[in-house]
Amino acid sequence: MHNQKSSENSPNLGKRLLTALSQQEMAQLLDALFGVILPELQEQAIAQLSPDTQQTVQQLLDFTQNDQSTPTVSLAKQAQTWSKLWKKWNAIVEEASEEEGKYLVQEVDWEPPYFDTYTFVEDLETIAGKMLPLLPIAFEHEFTPSGDFATALLEAEAEVAFGLPDWEIIDGLDLEQQLTNCLLQWEWLTVQEQQQDAFYLT
Repeated sequence: MHNQKSSENSPNLGKRLLTALSQQEMAQLLDALFGVILPELQEQAIAQLSPDTQQTVQQLLDFTQNDQSTPTVSLAKQAQTWSKLWKKWNAIVEEASEEEGKYLVQEVDWEPPYFDTYTFVEDLETIAGKMLPLLPIAFEHEFTPSGDFATALLEAEAEVAFGLPDWEIIDGLDLEQQLTNCLLQWEWLTVQEQQQDAFYLT
């Protein structure tokens, strides 16, 4: 009876632990559990996971076949990271569209504030730099949201322009290296998927 009850409660145990414990405490718990669980029981537990998660966990457990300097990350984790990065992107755009946001700078009281395009682009550039390594796999596995950077940049510029005072005008955004790389790589992958010549002009 005790084993049956534990089995019934186990599906929710992981979520309760994530809520109750810090990341470090979770790591310590997993280290302790994997240190005492027999290999055959580990295999039974891992077999209940999704194929991608099984592969990731098995690679992490098999230290002899992995370069420990290169972390193994599951598709689900990469998709989660991708989604979080886009949320940060959207938060930057939302902040930039506010009349009293951090990107509206007033250096002296007697002069009107101006939109700090440089800092805005730099913040997007930082996010793009973190997106770039994930971009090919995000495209291949159709992570959400889509990485259509051309649309995202146009929407960002339009949203910022709409939220600014009438006297403040944005004359385009000067893209830096990471943003440009993300934009070009996504467009190139799109062209390849459509089996079109990247230099074909319609």
